[in-house]
Amino acid sequence: MKVVFISLAPPKGINEYPPTGLLSLAAMTKMKGHDVSLYDAGDRKNRGYFSCEELITMSPDIAAFTTYTCRMRDIYSAIRELKKNLPGCIVVAGGPHASALPEETMKECRQIDYVVRGEGEITFCELLDAVNERKHDGMSSINGLVYRDEQDKVCINSNRPLMPDLDSLPLPAYDLVAWVNYIGEPIFKQKSAAVYSSRGCPFGCEYCQQAIFGRSYRRRSPKSMVEELQVLKEVYGIRAFYFFEDLFAVDEKWLTGFYSEMRQRDIGLPWACLGRVNNSTRGMFRSMRENNCIAVYLGVESGSQEVLDSIGKKTRLEDIEKRFIEAREEGLVVGAYYMIGNRSDTFSSIDKTIKFAGKINAHINYFSICVPFPGTKIYPLVNLEDKSDWTRFEELSANPLSVCGIAPGDLVKLRRNAVRKTMGSLKYLFYNVFADKTPFHIRIYCFKTWVAARFPGLPVLARRFGILR
Repeated sequence: MKVVFISLAPPKGINEYPPTGLLSLAAMTKMKGHDVSLYDAGDRKNRGYFSCEELITMSPDIAAFTTYTCRMRDIYSAIRELKKNLPGCIVVAGGPHASALPEETMKECRQIDYVVRGEGEITFCELLDAVNERKHDGMSSINGLVYRDEQDKVCINSNRPLMPDLDSLPLPAYDLVAWVNYIGEPIFKQKSAAVYSSRGCPFGCEYCQQAIFGRSYRRRSPKSMVEELQVLKEVYGIRAFYFFEDLFAVDEKWLTGFYSEMRQRDIGLPWACLGRVNNSTRGMFRSMRENNCIAVYLGVESGSQEVLDSIGKKTRLEDIEKRFIEAREEGLVVGAYYMIGNRSDTFSSIDKTIKFAGKINAHINYFSICVPFPGTKIYPLVNLEDKSDWTRFEELSANPLSVCGIAPGDLVKLRRNAVRKTMGSLKYLFYNVFADKTPFHIRIYCFKTWVAARFPGLPVLARRFGILR
């Protein structure tokens, strides 16, 4: 069968990297002997524009859409248009939104034939087998599948057990990717790739959605991870890596094995990663820098200890400040994630967050508005009438949902104020551009960030750095 995996563009229009989750599904599908292709509306070629005409020319038997909450209106529209032109095409939805709200997804868009919940590699391949063999009566035995029975009732099968051995998965189908169509992370001068060494997160932050990978933390072996890096380097010409997972820098034993494998295979390329404050140490930062890591991103979320405690972050402000100082002193570029509008946020606590961000003065700051995604602990706080207005479930929405006592419009203003007071400050300019010892291209990036934050009326820079919408 001919299978097309489809990703719509993010709200900002262009993806930094190809959709790795879909590429993993594509690799398993190719192993089953199917004709597989990728359509990414968020690459440089499409620039955010979904072309149903291009999909029609591909004439797929199966169209598999990944779903993100803030894009559901456009995803539904694309599915309906595709079905209108190719009524015989079977549409499958997966990804975080459909996994969190499978029945609602099927009911909101009747053109969706199946939903694959959670980790989709095995479920999707079993679905293809059943479709290929025309065994509709066998759908009930496929764990993780949602379908309609002969009475048009939505049936939700049992959960698919999480994969215990990630090493058993094939490498993502990178041969489907035209790397020139992705912009990559600006901290890298070279062509870079986003990679993953683990799935799941054992922590219980109330804003985190784990509908796909769950809270069981599983990790590939260092050997398996480095084998993928070697393929990306030697076959696809990748020259930098971004470990795009929340818990990469948390286990010193695993990292030691990773460094050893990197040296044995002579990878020798720069990389960046995410980490967690209370699982990091100065020694970890030092060994990361010694092994070609150039940047680490840490989740701060709030500058109020009361808010941190209420959202289940389990970090202390003094520890956060210490980790950022240590990472910078060990020669790493440091990035910080902040969230405006947490459930217990007030004007006062958000002011503390802005002041704390100015005190830390990270090279790269991301300020987003707290989004109560389906599947999170805070989703039930959303009013019933707002639960289908999916355009408001976006971190940079002009009319966001609010789960605290602050009006949506005020949250937008507070976020912009946070950007201006931190990245637009003279302190940021001096310490991260003129007095810093990071590579020249990083300082140029920080300078552009400062200009965009200081002068938000410049639309090109402001949109590039997420300051204007």
